[in-house]
Amino acid sequence: MKNKIEILFIFFVLVIFTIVFAKYYYPELYSYTVRGSENSIRMNLDYLKYKVTLFKDTKINLADANNNDYAKSVPVLNYHGIANTPYKNDILIDNFAEQMVSLKEAGYTTVTLEEFYAFMRNEKPLPDKSVLITFDDGIKSSYYKSDPLFRALDYNAVIFLISKQSTGAGSNYYLSKDEVNDMIDTGRWEIQAHANGSHDLINIDLSGRRGHFMSDKIWSDDLQRLETDEEFEKRIYHELSATKGSLEQAFNLKVNSFAFPFGDFGQISINHPGAKDYVLPTALRVYPDGIFYQVWANKGATDNYPVDAHEKAFKRITVQPSWDGKDLIDILKNSHAKDLPFSDNFDYNKGWISVSGDRAIGNNLMVLKPLSSNSTFVFLDGSYLFKDYTFKAKIEPFRGETVSLIARFKDDTNYVSCDFAQKVVRIREYNNGNTTVIAEVRSDSYVPHLNSELGVAVNNNNVECSVNGEKIIEAANLNNEIKNGAVGFKTWDTVNDAQLIVREVIVEQIDSS
Repeated sequence: MKNKIEILFIFFVLVIFTIVFAKYYYPELYSYTVRGSENSIRMNLDYLKYKVTLFKDTKINLADANNNDYAKSVPVLNYHGIANTPYKNDILIDNFAEQMVSLKEAGYTTVTLEEFYAFMRNEKPLPDKSVLITFDDGIKSSYYKSDPLFRALDYNAVIFLISKQSTGAGSNYYLSKDEVNDMIDTGRWEIQAHANGSHDLINIDLSGRRGHFMSDKIWSDDLQRLETDEEFEKRIYHELSATKGSLEQAFNLKVNSFAFPFGDFGQISINHPGAKDYVLPTALRVYPDGIFYQVWANKGATDNYPVDAHEKAFKRITVQPSWDGKDLIDILKNSHAKDLPFSDNFDYNKGWISVSGDRAIGNNLMVLKPLSSNSTFVFLDGSYLFKDYTFKAKIEPFRGETVSLIARFKDDTNYVSCDFAQKVVRIREYNNGNTTVIAEVRSDSYVPHLNSELGVAVNNNNVECSVNGEKIIEAANLNNEIKNGAVGFKTWDTVNDAQLIVREVIVEQIDSS
């Protein structure tokens, strides 16, 4: 017995000596053998820890969500790194674990890219509360910290890689080619494109100011000028195609999806206003399955809906480091496709998103005030599929020049509004940024300083505006492209002093049959 203990002790000392020797004298060998083994052991231990914890938690159903409802929309979550301590926009591992467990408790099921695209093409139904989880950049912690949890929960994810980082040896921060292959082998991860050089900022003027690769023109110190339109387009196309080619060659798979670095496809260009007009269609030519960007409030609904599948540009929710599991579930609940009839007495926020101005909700009130501009604008997330409906709102005396009830809101350039001003009511149509007054009437029925019930009704191509149940104005020539969309409010005042207080909202279906 004593000899066995001595032998085991000697063996243990030799193992420790080998690890230390390899670490200091053969770091590359250590990196690919010992460190790889350490990571594998650690991930297996984490998996067992999560599995035991989930087994003890009676609220968790480890099988897929079992319900008979089908999804009307699908949210896409966007993560970067998972960290032990705060770093940039990384999510702390405890927060991430709480978020994923909360998703499982709430009945959410992860889907693959193929399932997501089939749903968006109306070819495949998905369970209600389906979600697509994505990661950007190819950071090591994205894999090592999250995969044990995904394995325990039977979840899957997509990672959009920076090709110049993860098609070779990688680094201490970015995944290597071997590590990416390990991810693929799990069956839980899909690999798609994020960038090659476009994740780096570029010089965009003589002063050395920096901008985004995909939306700005590069300043040349040698030529003392910005690149031309032709040079910009050539650079963008090469970036998109080179990223795709590099990843396909390295991993022997099809790469037909792309996530824009910084979520910027030209919409926030500093020195090239026409960037978006080239970048979006070119990205879709190179990546025909779909392109992804981060949600912008003025671009409408948070979730993705099959009615917009022809665009093949999909929104992602950037998960914030401060969110815990409840925060994430509340956001997904608010963005979830809502049914009619819908009512709101503003005891809490049911999904009202601010496009501009300040929005406060609580104590059975929603209060809207402008900030830096003269207007406020909010819409109800999850109401995107509303089509033919009446939208009524009880408001307190309004301070300002104009208050508008918004209907069929798709984004800040496509919607219809009933504008209530001092003794004037108008119907406006916003179509791809073009604004048209399609009806107007003078009326003594609306007096802004009195309590009122304002209303807008949309039915096929017909629009009506009402005050206290009385129809004030109507029009029958609404553009055919504005078929569905969210409800919302907008205010305007020249002196930046508008205030709208809403007490109750009711939205009811119109039976157009």
